[in-house]
Amino acid sequence: MRVLHVIPSVSALRGGPSAAIVELVRAQRALGIDASIATTNDDGEGLLQVDTKAWSVLEDVPCRYFDRWSPSIRPLREFAYSNAFRRWIGKHIEDYDLVHVHAIFSACSSLAMTIARKHNVPYIVRTIGLLDRWSLSQSVLR
Repeated sequence: MRVLHVIPSVSALRGGPSAAIVELVRAQRALGIDASIATTNDDGEGLLQVDTKAWSVLEDVPCRYFDRWSPSIRPLREFAYSNAFRRWIGKHIEDYDLVHVHAIFSACSSLAMTIARKHNVPYIVRTIGLLDRWSLSQSVLR
């Protein structure tokens, strides 16, 4: 089984989900599941210094980074849009048996779900608490 995990960022600045995804993928690979991560090079205000043109290894797991659009307007930057990810996921979604989307309210997550639905690829959404009443009260747009 091939599983693609999509998360807007694996930066340590983003907290628990970014660390947990590596452990999850590592555990799945130990069980014989061909799991990998697709993410952006987001690092808060800056960008991670990683290869955005090819697969990399992040703490023993395959990871594909994509250039995050970095406008000066923070809410747009935080949306973690990546045109390269959009193109790649459109071409490669059918290579996977399952897509596991971590987080919502990001371009990568929304694109992965939309394209998976269009191509009839099953997907799971892990909201990581973002649908909690407190979380939703932090932004009227969300």
